[in-house]
Amino acid sequence: MNLKEKIKTKLNQNRLARRFSDYDFRTVVFTVVSLVITTGYAAFYAMLGIALLSIWYGMLACYYIMLVVMRAVVVFYHRRKRKRGENINEHKEKISRAKIYKNCGIVICLLTLPLSIAILLMVAEKASFSHEGLMIYVSATYTFYKVVMTIRHLVKARKSTDMTVKAVRSINIADMLVSVLALQTAMFHSFSADFNTDIFNAVTGAAVCLLTVIIGVFMIVGGKSEITKINYEANLKNQQRG
Repeated sequence: MNLKEKIKTKLNQNRLARRFSDYDFRTVVFTVVSLVITTGYAAFYAMLGIALLSIWYGMLACYYIMLVVMRAVVVFYHRRKRKRGENINEHKEKISRAKIYKNCGIVICLLTLPLSIAILLMVAEKASFSHEGLMIYVSATYTFYKVVMTIRHLVKARKSTDMTVKAVRSINIADMLVSVLALQTAMFHSFSADFNTDIFNAVTGAAVCLLTVIIGVFMIVGGKSEITKINYEANLKNQQRG
């Protein structure tokens, strides 16, 4: 037995380590972390919107609140599932996961409403994200990391049969797209103060909205298709038993 196999055997003896070796379980755990962070963003922008009477910050708060709702649905579903333990109807669980996937797609489509308003304000009223000093480089590094990890996990999620895991990865794509837009506006604000960047922000903003809608529609269609497939397979099994 080589060193790698020894380490793997040792980890498998630990219950927590064994659970973390499951990709779906890790996805849910990291979704909890993302939920906490997104809740912080939503609260921060909501407070700024109220304090400054700013529609711009209000729309950003709405956007992050909708992300919070989607991630919370996935987290609470898995928490409820764990509490039920062995008392699980597999057919109903598959339907529930497919419905969560589809409903998250609907919410992602709705995300474009506050996002579109925020982008229009960004162009019309020169509102933008900004980072002082070296924070712009920190933000750029974090956004690049976010893009790489989102794409990596999206590819891995394709192998998962759990629709809630796929929902999380699609939510992360929508989140990542706005992070890219935010970084662009922040970099323009920091390095191109004397240059008219409205057209670039408008084009990128429109692209982000379009891609967000495409993601949402793909999830809605995929969710409905999965529900139809699950029901068809269940009916086929019942007919064979009968």
